[in-house]
Amino acid sequence: MDSKITFKKTLSITRWEYEVAVKNSKKDVLVYFKEIDSTDSIHYDDQSSSDFQKKQDLLKQFKAELSQKHNPKYFSTIEELTEEVKKAIIPVYRAGVKTLVNKNESLIKEVASLKSEILTLKKPPNSATNLLSAGIVASASQQPRGLLDILDNVEKEKEQEQSRLAGLLDAYSKIDDKK
Repeated sequence: MDSKITFKKTLSITRWEYEVAVKNSKKDVLVYFKEIDSTDSIHYDDQSSSDFQKKQDLLKQFKAELSQKHNPKYFSTIEELTEEVKKAIIPVYRAGVKTLVNKNESLIKEVASLKSEILTLKKPPNSATNLLSAGIVASASQQPRGLLDILDNVEKEKEQEQSRLAGLLDAYSKIDDKK
């Protein structure tokens, strides 16, 4: 345990790295355990150390937690580890690419929708409500008048628009008659 790095006496550097990675990356975690000869003292701290058993218990607990949360793979040689990492990373990479492609398609659809909405908003007013709004705005931009004058002007503009529409309908019907 290195409390200078982890700031806790019961937190190993390996566990600290794991916790920081899980907290910061929010990604899949790949866990690999090296298969070792447990009787070889080279793989352990000083067995005569006063905290040796405590470290072993914490390691056992950490490995059990990793085994429960993840699907650890075991390896004995560097070659085995390399092969296991390759097998694990390719599906993760493919899933990441698929997520990015789906997000891109979603953004393309959203952009198209927004462009369509912009075009709709840019169209000149053509409904009675828009004509009323346009009439009030147009009337308001002139010298101030009474409400009856404003409403009269809106009514005249509405009649003019209806006259234009009637003319267009008449023209369309003449074209249809010629066909």
